[in-house]
Amino acid sequence: MPVRSSSSHVLVWPKKSEVIETLTAWAETERENRPDVIRIGIFGSLLRDDWGVGSDADLVVIVARSERAPAERPVEFQWP
Repeated sequence: MPVRSSSSHVLVWPKKSEVIETLTAWAETERENRPDVIRIGIFGSLLRDDWGVGSDADLVVIVARSERAPAERPVEFQWP
């Protein structure tokens, strides 16, 4: 019979509702602190209902203007 050793790790993945709640709070804070943010959206598996353990959260942030190239813009944000 397999026995889990005391040093084994157990990964606990957050519930979908917790992820959406955290992202929503983050988005609201970003929009309050950054007047150049027009819209923040979630897309991908999180909204298609095929999200599960190991999935990521796909976000799009639309800004009015930026001095950076599109690939460099994520560094401007404080992620949760």
